[in-house]
Amino acid sequence: MIILPASHVLAANITLSWTPPSSNADGSALSDMSGYTIYYGTQSGNYTHSIDAGNVTSYSMDSLVPGFVYYFAVTAYDIYGNESTYSREVSMYVTNNDISAPVISGVYASDIKSTSAAINWTTDEAADTQVEYGATLSFGYITSADASLVTNHRQIISVAPSKQYYYRVLSRDASGNLSVSEPYTFKSAEPADLTPPDIYNIQVTNITSTSATVSWMTNEAATSQIEYGFNTSYGSKTAHDTTLVTVHSVNITGLLSYATYNFRVISLDAGYNEALSGNGYFTTSNMAPAITYFSGTPGTAYTYDVITFTASASDQDGYIVRHEWDFNGDGNYDSDTGSVPNAYYRYQSTGNFNARLRVTDNSGASTVSGAETILIESPVSQPTLTVYLTADPSSGSAPLSTVFYASISDPNVRIISYEWDLDGNGLYEAKTTTSPISNTFSNPGTYIVKVRATDSYGATSTGEATVVVYSTAKPRKGGSRHR
Repeated sequence: MIILPASHVLAANITLSWTPPSSNADGSALSDMSGYTIYYGTQSGNYTHSIDAGNVTSYSMDSLVPGFVYYFAVTAYDIYGNESTYSREVSMYVTNNDISAPVISGVYASDIKSTSAAINWTTDEAADTQVEYGATLSFGYITSADASLVTNHRQIISVAPSKQYYYRVLSRDASGNLSVSEPYTFKSAEPADLTPPDIYNIQVTNITSTSATVSWMTNEAATSQIEYGFNTSYGSKTAHDTTLVTVHSVNITGLLSYATYNFRVISLDAGYNEALSGNGYFTTSNMAPAITYFSGTPGTAYTYDVITFTASASDQDGYIVRHEWDFNGDGNYDSDTGSVPNAYYRYQSTGNFNARLRVTDNSGASTVSGAETILIESPVSQPTLTVYLTADPSSGSAPLSTVFYASISDPNVRIISYEWDLDGNGLYEAKTTTSPISNTFSNPGTYIVKVRATDSYGATSTGEATVVVYSTAKPRKGGSRHR
């Protein structure tokens, strides 16, 4: 038997009591009793909830929802898990004596956008969620109530851009007690910016062999970046400068010399709207050649001595096409040896001469060396130049091939040229820097062959040899030598 209190239970609390069984269902003595299970629900005979009450005969419940009739039944079970049938069912209507509305606190608006905002608040007890709002204190809009009973509340409202709004929040507890907050206000955000910046006045300046500066302007503050490469697929980008400006300047470094680059500029405004310029291009400057070595030897010499100039130069983006030599340092280039890095020169006067070299690459870029100082002195005493000429053979039948040997009396004398009169007509028709020289005589006769030697000091000396050519074969005589 279940015993209930009065017909109405307040504050969703109820205490059930029942009489324990005295015997088993078959009439045998009750010796293995273990406990009781309470079954209940809001429909008769349909118990949607159960509670294991343990081995007691009275149980209090406080989780019932006010405003409903609840139906109860009890079963007994033994230590083996055997359970009896339901007891007689009893019912009770649960009423509520809660008349206090929830206390609302912490009201604020967040995530304010141009089309929506979130309204947040808390209550001291579980309650539903609703917001009333509008452009005036009369409000005019109210959200659908969220019936979930919570203490932390949040509801999204729809708004128009750039507008002042007033709002208040409403919460009802489980007993229907309503609490309404005081009015609050916020302003919705500006409408979303969907228009990219305008890019104009693109310029390329400060072009070197390895870098260039690209500048441009935008009609609104935006970021700065450049995409560049050898074609319109680009392939490289500068670092993204996220500073929002209207006057932009970006330096591109690490470029190849004498190369044409395609580029376009990129700017994003505060709304992340991206603007891309059209394609542009620029050509880096040619890298001038480098002179790695320049020397004149000997560095000290006498007038008319031969000075040998040698150089070494390289070009990273091409090749050397000209070597121009300024032997006396007057700014005028006396010789151009093309791609050959060597030159020879005789100074005819004494003094210090600051020789320089200018090299030019195939793209027209030039580099001038530093000065190479050559000291030219007058000799203290000039050796006497005496030259001897020997013909071998000195006679024979036509045609006669003869070799002429020129020798000098002093081995310290440097001969810079030999001039030859090979047919004895008084004219020097051949010139060499070495001896010997050969000549073939086709006609019979006697020939006086002469040589004129010039040394490094400008002194000259002549020698001669006689050659006799026969029309018929004659015994060959020994060579002749004349001074």
